[in-house]
Amino acid sequence: HQRIDGFGAGVVFLDAGLNPLTDSQMDQLYGTAPGQFGLTLIRVRISPTGIYVDALESGRQAHVRGAKILATPWTPPAAMKTNNNIVGGSLLPSEYGNYVAHLNSFLSTMADYGAPVSVVSLQNEPDIAVTYESAFWTPEEFRVFSRDYSGSINAPVMMPESFRFDQAVSNPTLNDPAAAANVDYIGGHLYGTGVRDYPLARSVGKPIWMTEFLINDQTLGSALSTAEQINDTLTTGHMS
Repeated sequence: HQRIDGFGAGVVFLDAGLNPLTDSQMDQLYGTAPGQFGLTLIRVRISPTGIYVDALESGRQAHVRGAKILATPWTPPAAMKTNNNIVGGSLLPSEYGNYVAHLNSFLSTMADYGAPVSVVSLQNEPDIAVTYESAFWTPEEFRVFSRDYSGSINAPVMMPESFRFDQAVSNPTLNDPAAAANVDYIGGHLYGTGVRDYPLARSVGKPIWMTEFLINDQTLGSALSTAEQINDTLTTGHMS
């Protein structure tokens, strides 16, 4: 019913001592032998500092095992933001071009290290206030940036990765043909919301990805709930 781009996991802000993952852990996650998980995607963080050690090593380890890489920034560099801080604030319109250069620098560094990025996101959870790396984007800011700047990013682009998969955040971009032409994937998270279809995204040919959901609960009930959610993203959400 829809193209399946893969199944994966994130390696962002792992507990102390877990990053980078060991060879045996990466084999367990991305290997295809009996008893291994056979994941095919990995989500890494684009650091605002330009120090990409974790993303480079985790991305390369997954890539050599056949996985594709999704890279997401939690914030632009502080100097590009309205509050000069990696927490909160927004990307200054005057810095849109420099932000493209920042993303392209990350992409080229990853490729040179043997970890080519398949999809790059514009922002993690642009619609929630938190106390860690973050930035706000309005639906109109996404539309303008996508229309005028996303076409210069050297990888397929994803947006908006709303924390609750709020379609209102991406609707203006998808309803603007010039902006939509520079967006390749629609991504979102499932915190505080259920799975629902996104007919507008599908009508303009954009694959839909669910890119983050976390439950720190290792019980059977939690596992069954997660399995049900994965099934719903495929059947109700038509996600890829």
